[in-house]
Amino acid sequence: MQITNHIHALRIPFQITDQSGLKIPRFVYAFLIYGEKICLIDSGVAGSEKIILDYLNATGRSPEEISTLILTHSHPDHIGAAAAMKRISGCVVAAHAAEKAWIEDVDLQAKERPVPGFHTLVGGSVQVERTLQDGDVLHLEGGLALQVLHTPGHSPGSISLWLAEDGALFSADAVPIAGDMPIYQDIRASVRSIERLAFIPEIKLLLAAWDEPREGGDAYRIMAEGRQYLKRIHSTVLRVAGANPGISLMDLCRRTLEQLGLPQIMANPLVAASFQASMIPTYEYEDKIIWLKDRDTLARMGYVRERWLLCPIRTGPVKAPPGEMLIGYVVLKKTAPKAEEEGFCRRIFTLQPEDRFCDPNGASRDCVPQEAVDLLSVEAGKPSRRRLWM
Repeated sequence: MQITNHIHALRIPFQITDQSGLKIPRFVYAFLIYGEKICLIDSGVAGSEKIILDYLNATGRSPEEISTLILTHSHPDHIGAAAAMKRISGCVVAAHAAEKAWIEDVDLQAKERPVPGFHTLVGGSVQVERTLQDGDVLHLEGGLALQVLHTPGHSPGSISLWLAEDGALFSADAVPIAGDMPIYQDIRASVRSIERLAFIPEIKLLLAAWDEPREGGDAYRIMAEGRQYLKRIHSTVLRVAGANPGISLMDLCRRTLEQLGLPQIMANPLVAASFQASMIPTYEYEDKIIWLKDRDTLARMGYVRERWLLCPIRTGPVKAPPGEMLIGYVVLKKTAPKAEEEGFCRRIFTLQPEDRFCDPNGASRDCVPQEAVDLLSVEAGKPSRRRLWM
């Protein structure tokens, strides 16, 4: 169906198979942005190319007009028909670097993230020809521009896309639907990603992969409900685990679903792994972040990359790693076991140069104003034996 002058939404039905062999009906949205050429956002499951091609034909367009296929992440219902669409249209395939391995080697994904019926959902591997990162702007034919927002949590390299001209936010699977099957990899990152998206002003359309299009205030309501849903899941998992020492992961999953009032049919390894994310220990004082000047302003403008760096430093002031700008930090008053070092640790937020500076060719584009960058500047230092955890 046509959503705006440029955006068309395709609702693609499919089925997943649970451990007992029961078929569970699901759906996923793929989106087409029509201009002089066409940008396809996600490809649905294997066989979805027929739905896409039929829609193109019905609207007087041809597959050869698809210039770009953006994969918001690597899960089967988003990359299933990517190989077929690449073969049919010759389009450029783009995705975040953190999703590249599973897109280019679907057998690896099936091994590392087993999903029942995986190979019935995915039609093959495809090469990622353009690697996307937070802050990138894809200039589409006809003057349209898509801004890439790195929104990890559902998966490490999940991205959302902002089409300012239409006020449309393509959120993929970043915003969970309250009461739906909870699937994510990092619950804390998921919450931060939703909060980042909710900072975007004047969203007219929220276009998620697993929900109907939402308009205006309804978009912000869905994001707020998704955030609260994750927080409720997190607190419930911790409560169930605390009351049942030594509980198995699947029993934890079942009891958490019961406490949440969710159907037991959701008790599967993917949901269990999602709940396990709440059990990953956090560091003391993690929430006591010291933000430097103008961080909140930058966040509302959508410029802050929510990128955490764990940085072991024995002594000295908090500094940004080489080539980065410090935005905020937490002083952690305990040894970090992963760092294999004694002493204090600092967990820091940074901006990287490519995230904030204007196009080197001088083209006009959104970027952090230089005066704001100057306020955030901290002389780079080299922490002792620095290691990073995303």
